[in-house]
Amino acid sequence: MIQALKKNAIFLFYAALNGFLTASGYTLAFTVISSGTSVLERTNIFLISSVEKINTVTLTAAFICFTVIFFLLFFLRNRLYRQTLPFSVLFFSFCVLTCATTELSYLTVILAAAAAILVYVFKETFPGKEYKLLSGINLYVLLGILTVIMTLILSFGCISRLYDFNTSTYDFGIFAQMYESMARDFTQTTTLERGIPMSHFNIHFSPIYYVLLPFYMIFRRPEFLLAAQAAVCLSGVIPVLLLCKKYKYGNTVTFFCGLIFLCYPAFTCACFYDFHENAFLTPLVLWLMYFIEKNSLAGCIVSGLLLLCVKEDAGVYLIIAGLYALVGKNIHKEPQVNAQSADYVKSRFSQWFPKYLGLMLIFMGISGFLLVTSFINAYGDGIMIGRYQIFLGSGQDSVTDVIFNIIKNPAFFLNNILDEEKLLLIVQMLLPLLFIPMKSRRLSDWVLFIPLILFNLATDYSYQHSIHYQYVFSTGAFLIFLFVKNFRYEKRKNKTAAAALLAAIICLIGTGTPKYYNIVFARESRTEYEESRAALANVPRDGVVYSSTYLTPYLYDCENVYMYPAIYNQETLPPADCVVLDSRAGVLKEYYELKDMFMEMGYVEEGSGGFVTVLLKK
Repeated sequence: MIQALKKNAIFLFYAALNGFLTASGYTLAFTVISSGTSVLERTNIFLISSVEKINTVTLTAAFICFTVIFFLLFFLRNRLYRQTLPFSVLFFSFCVLTCATTELSYLTVILAAAAAILVYVFKETFPGKEYKLLSGINLYVLLGILTVIMTLILSFGCISRLYDFNTSTYDFGIFAQMYESMARDFTQTTTLERGIPMSHFNIHFSPIYYVLLPFYMIFRRPEFLLAAQAAVCLSGVIPVLLLCKKYKYGNTVTFFCGLIFLCYPAFTCACFYDFHENAFLTPLVLWLMYFIEKNSLAGCIVSGLLLLCVKEDAGVYLIIAGLYALVGKNIHKEPQVNAQSADYVKSRFSQWFPKYLGLMLIFMGISGFLLVTSFINAYGDGIMIGRYQIFLGSGQDSVTDVIFNIIKNPAFFLNNILDEEKLLLIVQMLLPLLFIPMKSRRLSDWVLFIPLILFNLATDYSYQHSIHYQYVFSTGAFLIFLFVKNFRYEKRKNKTAAAALLAAIICLIGTGTPKYYNIVFARESRTEYEESRAALANVPRDGVVYSSTYLTPYLYDCENVYMYPAIYNQETLPPADCVVLDSRAGVLKEYYELKDMFMEMGYVEEGSGGFVTVLLKK
């Protein structure tokens, strides 16, 4: 009797705890949704004023209902009460974070960490067993379906951002115009990038763009580029699954690893920032690391060459991968066989092959980097060393100067890679992976942290140390690889994978949900947006067009469209035949100033629609 009462008391305690978390999340979400038909009118639950709007009766009723439900469920299966808390935290996190129209970085981190920790608190949570649903081909079919769903959701969000007029010249208008040029005459010519007709090769060496050109020729719309970027990035799930197979993980762990990749917030956030060649780095880096692990010479050469086609700094990734292969495997004691036999030669070659492979990749990386940088320095605008200005002294302007200054004063270097924003980035990149990449047991694994330090932390260029921009595509891929590789050392693989998945999902909700509010905002202003698009469709394409930055993506098929006011070469812009201005509140003062200026120059208002005004030269 005493045992029964004790058991029921435990049930009631955990039922009440789960009930409170679930009821609290439900009530907060209900309060926000029911407080206004417009998102802008809804209650902000993160202000003290929201407390008065939360209905105590609703909260109490929800708490009692959910507590009773959980209490009854606990009798259906022994120990179930120990497995529900992480999911209650997940539900609470979903309700809270989806109510926020702006990102709440620290709250997201705390909720994700809490869910992951709760998985570990009880040993019964996620026992190490395989599930029949994931057996055989079912595993890959299910992951394939989820990959397609995630790609569609991500594409929908990114395209909605375009329809919401939140994509600008930098960085979408230039690529939309560039692809139209590629479809027309196979050149990467843009007028938007620097205010003069020029090839994108003058800025970045990215022949990888031509991979998408055949598909662009079919759809011939800028929306395709946003969907293609999501598909390219998330295709990295394939080498992730192959790595899991190589390391002989069970179906459950493989499934979780695939989902963790798909939910990794860095990739989703980076895709939302318009369009970049960096998205190719995610699958190509993962393919390269897979082929290194497989000791595949052909695979390394192909993936390495494709990697060099992405960008001028891609050679650095090859050098780092080469160093990983070079120092990654020890040379074993010579086999006790005849030195003249074929078996001896084959054995010796197989032992030394990773070293040869590493040297080859380093040679490819150095050669590719030097050739491409020499090309850009000779025929383009040169390497963007200014993003490392913090490590350059007076009169210094080279990579060599940066390296030498770091060696001279490493304390200065360490101080500048560990400020608050950069520490937050480290947590956002590693928490969804439970910091498992840092559990590396070999020096070679730590080599793969160099991209994170070099491209995200060792710079004062704010975009590079943010999870919301394209500079995390490559570093995220290296961290995903280390996560999958180091997972071999986890004793409770199912539990660890589940904890990581919950953390990744919560981090994805916290960082990604605010971006999807663009869809809601666009829906509330649908008429204005439709009128604006109609006005842009009537802009003449055969002359010189000046356009506000957020309107240029809609003028992608105009050969001579220039952003105005221009960042580069404004004094050399050709006279405009047509001027297209954006009159939204954020640029209202600029709008009136520009409109008055052009009308004084003899331009007349030809038409308008929504927030778009079109001026034509008399």
